[in-house]
Amino acid sequence: MRQPTQRVLLGLCVSCVLFACSSVDERRAASGSKAYLDTPAPKPLLIPDGLDKPSTNTDYQIPTISSEATGLYGDDLPVVAPALVLATAQGTYLEEADTFTSAIFDKLDSKDNIRDLVIERISSHLFNQNIAFTVPNQAGNTILTDWILSNETGDKAWYDFGETKQQVGKRFQLNIEPASHGRTARLNVILTDLVVGDEQDLVDGLDPFLKRELEAELLNGIIRQYSLEQKIESQQRLAQIRSGITAELGFDADGNGAIILSSEYDIVWPKFQLVLRKLGFNVKDLDKSNGLVFVSYQSSESTWFSGWFSSSDTLPLTEDDYRITVNALSSNKTSITFKNEDNQPFSAAKTSEIFPIIAENFALDNLDI
Repeated sequence: MRQPTQRVLLGLCVSCVLFACSSVDERRAASGSKAYLDTPAPKPLLIPDGLDKPSTNTDYQIPTISSEATGLYGDDLPVVAPALVLATAQGTYLEEADTFTSAIFDKLDSKDNIRDLVIERISSHLFNQNIAFTVPNQAGNTILTDWILSNETGDKAWYDFGETKQQVGKRFQLNIEPASHGRTARLNVILTDLVVGDEQDLVDGLDPFLKRELEAELLNGIIRQYSLEQKIESQQRLAQIRSGITAELGFDADGNGAIILSSEYDIVWPKFQLVLRKLGFNVKDLDKSNGLVFVSYQSSESTWFSGWFSSSDTLPLTEDDYRITVNALSSNKTSITFKNEDNQPFSAAKTSEIFPIIAENFALDNLDI
C-alpha cells in the first residue's frame, strides 16, 4: 500500500529538483507558446487598377525590426519588471516617468539645508551597513561608496556563473540634486562598478533590469533606514509630550510676565493644547509658525460635568476671549504669555494668579483628553 505514496513523493522531489535547476534566463523569459515567431509576414494589399490606395492610420503600425537586432522577441525577450523604489518614509516620493533610480526627499518642517538632510540620510544607512564612502565638500553633491563586498550563495537573479558561491563587489555613485526653491532634493543612485569573482568589471554589459535591481536595493535601504529613524523619533517625541514638564514664573523675550516651561518649543506646543482643553479653554484658532493661540474660556464650574474635576482646575479668569503667545527662549526653554482680547499682556500679578493651576497641569504625566 505504500508503493504509490513513494512514487508520488519521488515525483515531487524530481519536480522540485528540476525547478530549482532552472536557469536565470528561463525565469526571465515569457512562458507559454511562442507561435507568433512563425507567423509569416503579411502580404501587401493589392489595389485593383483604377482605384486609389486607401489611407491608413499609422498609430498602431509595428515598426520594422532590423535583421541584426537581438533580444527583442522570443526567449531572448526579458519580461521582468524593473525593481521598484519604495518611498515608505514620510517626506519621500517618486516622480512619474522617471527613468533613473531616484527618489525625492522633502525637508518637511526641518530648518536645516535640504542637501545636508539628504547627506545625513545617506550617511546614516551607510554607517549602519559598515560601508565606507567619500564625504563631499561644501560645494559638492556627489557621494561615492567604497567597494561593497559580499559572498553570494546560490543562483541569484542577477548573475549565473554556475558556481554555488561567488564574491561580489559593487560600487555606487549617489548624486544629490537640490531644487531651486530649496525645499526638496532628488537622490539618484548609479551603479558604477560590478565585479563577480575574478571577472573584469561587468557594469557596462549588465542588463538594465539587473542594474536597476542593484541600484534600487541600495536606495530602498536608505529610505527604510530613514523611515525607521522617523518612527523612533516619533515615539520619543510622544513620550516627551506625555511626560510632565516643570514650570516657573519669569519673563518672555519682550519683558512681559510669562510662564516659563523647561522644554523645547516643539514639545510644549502640543502639550499646551491638551492643558488648555483640560482647563476649559476652547481653541478657536492657532498658528504654530508664529506661536499664536486664540481661545475662549469657559469655567469648568459652569459645565454639567464640573463635578468630575477638582476645584483646582478653575482659573481666576472671566469667561471671555484671550490671546496666548508661545515663544522659544532657548533650545530647552519656552515662554507662554497670556493676553486679553485687545492683545494686552497680563500683568505680573495676574500671571502669578493663574500660574499654580497651569503649572500643576503641565507637570502631569500621560495627560490626555
